[in-house]
Amino acid sequence: MQMQQIRYFLALCEERSFTRAAKRCGVSQPSLTNAIIRLEQKLGGALFRRWANCADAVNFENGITLASPRGSRSPRHTVPCASG
Repeated sequence: MQMQQIRYFLALCEERSFTRAAKRCGVSQPSLTNAIIRLEQKLGGALFRRWANCADAVNFENGITLASPRGSRSPRHTVPCASG
């Protein structure tokens, strides 16, 4: 998992649109889409429900557990996901 993929993931969560998220990140929409697809493949499941005009993050009831960056002394932490 790369930091770039995390940045794209967060932008897509907030923008709810591949086009707007790509514009916000300064990349083409196909580049952002491919990065999200690779992230989903690495994690083994869909992260978004794709609709005609938007993308909704899948609801993870227990949050998403993120490992600390390499070299960091802080422990892993769980980021709660918004419900709804």
